[in-house]
Amino acid sequence: MDIVVDTNVLWGDYFCRSSRMQSLFDFLKREKSALIIPRVVYEELLNLFEHDLQDRLKKLTGAQGKLKQILSKPEDIVLREVEVDEEVERLKKFYTGNFDSSLFKLIDYSKVEIAKLVDMAVRRVKPFKGNDKGFRDAVLWLSLLKYFETCGSSLIFISRNIHDFCGPDKQNLHPQLQKMVQGFKSDLLFYPSVDDFLRNKSVKVEGIDKTWLNKALLDTDIEDRIISIFEDDKAGRVTELIYQRWEEATGWFEIEEADIKVDDFFIYKLMNENLYLSVKFSGCLGIRVETQVEEFLESLSYEHETWNPEIIGELSLKIIDGQVADIKVEEVDIDISWMKVFTLPS
Repeated sequence: MDIVVDTNVLWGDYFCRSSRMQSLFDFLKREKSALIIPRVVYEELLNLFEHDLQDRLKKLTGAQGKLKQILSKPEDIVLREVEVDEEVERLKKFYTGNFDSSLFKLIDYSKVEIAKLVDMAVRRVKPFKGNDKGFRDAVLWLSLLKYFETCGSSLIFISRNIHDFCGPDKQNLHPQLQKMVQGFKSDLLFYPSVDDFLRNKSVKVEGIDKTWLNKALLDTDIEDRIISIFEDDKAGRVTELIYQRWEEATGWFEIEEADIKVDDFFIYKLMNENLYLSVKFSGCLGIRVETQVEEFLESLSYEHETWNPEIIGELSLKIIDGQVADIKVEEVDIDISWMKVFTLPS
């Protein structure tokens, strides 16, 4: 049972180092199957990696400059030069090297029938959209179908693009795409994420429940990591929401704490007996918000209020010899349901 992946599965985890992808490889090795990468995915991934790397290096240079401004010896900060072209070549070698193994396979789009592609575009068959977009996704789909015709077994397709590949339920292939695979002897199954696929292979492990997990997470730095995400990557997001809640906000805020609890999780058992866990959590932040108050004769004073917005997210981790390891916040955001009440000031 080979697995075809879309670009959005690999984006950000270009070298497949995450516990999530390593668990997927564990399944593939166990089943003697392969990760199928359409050429259009491979080429798009290289392009995304190059632009992502350039963007991160630009941000790093800016942060380095700001750090040097306040150091007594700014010359002590020396970072290794990163050559973008060389890094892109390393990524190419990672994939091309694995294409020679039994674990990875590259499927070309040279056998995609142009007449079929044009017909899908003219009739607006998914994944084409009404605005004539969808060429790249259609090439991916037809490449997948060509492979499915000859692979001789069931096939898994994983893509986070549920808008173009799925029907109204956002879980199964769109009826137009399902029609294309009718008549095949094997099944083509769709999953919107790697975790959705691994969940179907999950196991129960005695002693590991929500209570155990919540206690185990207390001994990690997960809450500090969540605070850092909102202070750094999502600082603009927090500021935007503060302004929508307080017209008189100055823009200054401080995140003092984060509190989370496990809502749901599943366990995938690796061949080496270690465990991979995907965890959904919720909780709240403790944010100190500064507001300005206009007093007598137009003088200003400042007050501070505590805001406790609810947050939701997902994290992944491994359990090795009974201990939590390789913990990573996969997604986290502020629950914005309160925005139904609070609106932008006119």
